[in-house]
Amino acid sequence: MQKPNIIFILIDDLGWVDLTCYGSTFYETPNIDRLASEGMRFTDAYAACPVCSPTRASILTGKYPATLGLTNFIGGNAKGKLIDAPYIKELPLNEKNIARALKEGGYNTYHVGKWHLGEKPYWPEHQGFDVNIAGCNLGAPIGGYFSPYRNPRLTDGPRREYLTDRLTNEAIELIKTNDFNLIISDIRMPDMNGIEIIKNIRKYLKQKKKNAIPEILITGYATQENMDEAEKLNVVDYIYKPFNINDLLNTIKKNIK
Repeated sequence: MQKPNIIFILIDDLGWVDLTCYGSTFYETPNIDRLASEGMRFTDAYAACPVCSPTRASILTGKYPATLGLTNFIGGNAKGKLIDAPYIKELPLNEKNIARALKEGGYNTYHVGKWHLGEKPYWPEHQGFDVNIAGCNLGAPIGGYFSPYRNPRLTDGPRREYLTDRLTNEAIELIKTNDFNLIISDIRMPDMNGIEIIKNIRKYLKQKKKNAIPEILITGYATQENMDEAEKLNVVDYIYKPFNINDLLNTIKKNIK
């Protein structure tokens, strides 16, 4: 029997109902919906942890975060009345993981996107992956979601190239040019790309013939370019990250007629 090809897509901050094939009436995900219609769709599953590093370590090794000793996102500390439990700051090299297991079975292995499982000695190329694109110790793109990225495992693209598009294209190119077997593509969705969200919301409301709503631009990048673009869109107000929920609610209330 020929070995099946495997593509594993892991997306941070994706809610289970954020895909059309799982019930979303707002987000449009036609390509993933097509994959779901042609394959198997699981409806009862749970993440091993509500934060990123322990979850991906668990997926790679098949172990609970507590078993590994990696119980928080690397670099994070609990805040509250309870004392934070100590945790390891990398995925140990001696752990058997899915990439190593599949390589033993004759697979080629590629990693594209976020890693966040330790400093340089613990990056994907040291954990059983033949190719590593963009995987490093970073938990978020320190250069932002547009080139230049300041990522030691990803060359910069043209100015303002969008990171998610770049990672998607890198994965597609690997599939086209290699006898691929395993690709783990980890796409970290930006918390808010406010300008694009506003454009998509307007498009959606127009198609559905729904009433317009007050538009609040939530952005982590208070650049002049962002502000100029927002002015063209007639955005009514701004909130800059980090923000708390009261800031958002108060801004919305202020702008609702």
